[in-house]
Amino acid sequence: MQKSLKAIESVFINANFDELVAARDRSYSVNIKKTTLGEGERIKILAATGAATIDELIHGAKVVKRLKRAALIQVYNLLYYCNRYGVMRCKVPARFVFGQFNGEVGPDICFAGGDEILRRLGVTYIHLTGGEYLYDYSACIEEPVDWLTAMH
Repeated sequence: MQKSLKAIESVFINANFDELVAARDRSYSVNIKKTTLGEGERIKILAATGAATIDELIHGAKVVKRLKRAALIQVYNLLYYCNRYGVMRCKVPARFVFGQFNGEVGPDICFAGGDEILRRLGVTYIHLTGGEYLYDYSACIEEPVDWLTAMH
């Protein structure tokens, strides 16, 4: 992760620490034993965010910071780092802290509208040889967020 994005992610985690802990706990507490992988992931992210539907997540997403090959996208109360391959990952405070390992991967958005979010926000991509895609976040429009402007 680029230094500028890492610094912004750190500000977000510090500003929203208690909410991220609560989101993590809500995500872990839902029962997904009798669901498919996709259904379970959708249930977990809806529990973590408090959104009623996946469409709410898709339409409520906003770009906090963008570079050409990476971006930070806020989806309700979670901040997703998007890499050059279009993979979206968020970090929440870890349940058990071991030295510098103080965060863990939060709810997955892959099966819960991740591709639709990227398309709606204007992310483009090119097809590479070997079947991979390289994503470009340059056309995305950044939206100001209160938690970031309050820290600067």
